[in-house]
Amino acid sequence: MSIQSTLLKAPLLINGDWLESQGEQTLPVKNPATQKSLGDVTFATADEVELAVASAKAAFETWRETPASERAPHDALPGSP
Repeated sequence: MSIQSTLLKAPLLINGDWLESQGEQTLPVKNPATQKSLGDVTFATADEVELAVASAKAAFETWRETPASERAPHDALPGSP
């Protein structure tokens, strides 16, 4: 497997699960420094977007009641302090 394909494997995170998009439309991704092509990523389908939105709305019902001190560790980006 090349580094290229590893970098562009971008599944969808929906309801806590990583899912491969069933979409057919892709978007080319380029390195902004060199303009070299890194590959393509697949757009989510309308059904996948609807599922993600519905899942987010459902999760928000309990998440909004969670104290900030408990939410904070989940808000950090990977690799951040």
